[in-house]
Amino acid sequence: MRIGVNLLFLIPGQVGGTETYARETLGAMGRCFPEDRLVLFCNRENADSFGALGASAEVVNCGVAAQRRPARILHEQFGLARRVAQAGADVLWSPGYTTPFRAPCPQAVTVHDLQYRHHPEDFSRAELAAMRFVVWISCRRAQAVITASQASASDLTRLNGVPPERIAVTPYGVSDFFFEPQAEASRKALLAKAGVRGPFLLTVANTYPHKNLAGLVAAFARLERDIPHELVIVGHPRRGEPDVQAAMRLLADAGRVRRQRGISRETLRALYQSAELFVFPTLFEGFGLPVIEAMAAGAPVACSDIPTLREVAGDAASRFDPRDAESMAECIRAMLDDPDRRRDLCERGRARARTFTWERTARATREVLLRLVEKREAATEGAP
Repeated sequence: MRIGVNLLFLIPGQVGGTETYARETLGAMGRCFPEDRLVLFCNRENADSFGALGASAEVVNCGVAAQRRPARILHEQFGLARRVAQAGADVLWSPGYTTPFRAPCPQAVTVHDLQYRHHPEDFSRAELAAMRFVVWISCRRAQAVITASQASASDLTRLNGVPPERIAVTPYGVSDFFFEPQAEASRKALLAKAGVRGPFLLTVANTYPHKNLAGLVAAFARLERDIPHELVIVGHPRRGEPDVQAAMRLLADAGRVRRQRGISRETLRALYQSAELFVFPTLFEGFGLPVIEAMAAGAPVACSDIPTLREVAGDAASRFDPRDAESMAECIRAMLDDPDRRRDLCERGRARARTFTWERTARATREVLLRLVEKREAATEGAP
């Protein structure tokens, strides 16, 4: 099967979990199904970044700069179909929310969540209008819509009118990399290089408003005089950064909040494996990949009590009301005061994380794509 993959959206290092999902799923597809051919339709920024897929993939550089979003969308909508036809793809999979307006083969699209419907404040007016239309039309053009959780599947039906029978839930996986214990000397060296000194709480998120990092800083302010920990925030500044900065001005010692961005996977793993507690205060998620990564690395997890994280984390995390800084602070305090509870959650978390593999994601995704190809072939054979 020749699987076309629309990667025009992917800007390396800029699209967060969506990039992890695309790269890890493609890598697992290459390992699990060497008989398939992955045809990757790339932009200028990412065309040279898929060499690890080796002979299972061929790269088509479409020559468009994804940083120029209007140009990228125009090319996706009106130029990609020709390239897909030239490549002879049997099916086109778009793992980043949007599909071309038309294609010469069946299409599947991954819509990770409907963040723009729940938290429009994360977007400019122009971005919001574009997302509303392009995602809506993509869900109607694609013969299958893939998403990462039952909560997101329900949103797709309730808010975007996608019939349940066209939705496939394929949860994310977690890389074996995060399970691998890091040598203590290497871990300490990476933490020292990152400027992390003592015991610390960790969170991993860009500062979009819905990630609620300002709420986490407010909770930390309630604890800072009673605990020796630093708060380490891994992520890039986004539209919620002014709220985070305002919350930090209320701290007695803002220097105890450590900001990290653009770090290596090795440093991220060292942070996960060394954190006394991983805290995820989000108001909304399509899946919540950092929670599973933290669990795989052996960090005890405290997270928001929201439907998606109840689904993903199960009984392997402590929970709090993300809209109540006092609730968050009390949950963190209780976890830090109870080493037995932390050890129990570490064990439960690692066991739960083992159930989320990229191979499972790849197999489920390929099954969706294969069904579309087989359905088209059956329709062609039955035509007069």
